[in-house]
Amino acid sequence: MTLQVLFQKLGSSYDDILCRLVSEERIIKFLKMFLQDDSYAQLKESLQNNDIVNSFIYAHNIKGICQNLNFPLLASSSSELTEQLRKENVHNFSMNDFLKTFEKVTIDYNNTINYIKEFFGE
Repeated sequence: MTLQVLFQKLGSSYDDILCRLVSEERIIKFLKMFLQDDSYAQLKESLQNNDIVNSFIYAHNIKGICQNLNFPLLASSSSELTEQLRKENVHNFSMNDFLKTFEKVTIDYNNTINYIKEFFGE
């Protein structure tokens, strides 16, 4: 699989990420870093512990990373969860709402991880 195909599967534009990161070597470096990032695991754990403050932090981390790496699907679902968990919005939602949105994040996260691993031949 090429980087172009990978970003197409991610619903993204290879040309956009290449403009942002300048070289394929840097794109590959950041893809590897994404695979090692533990924000998703931390988000899952904090939600399981009803820890809204840390859940917000980890959802926000995922959103930012995905916006920078041009992963629009995961950026969108993590952004939705981030906004639900934001201090001024949190009283408008229930834990069921958070978990339902987290399900979307999980699907998008797993797809993203699987596509990246497929790119690396894993």
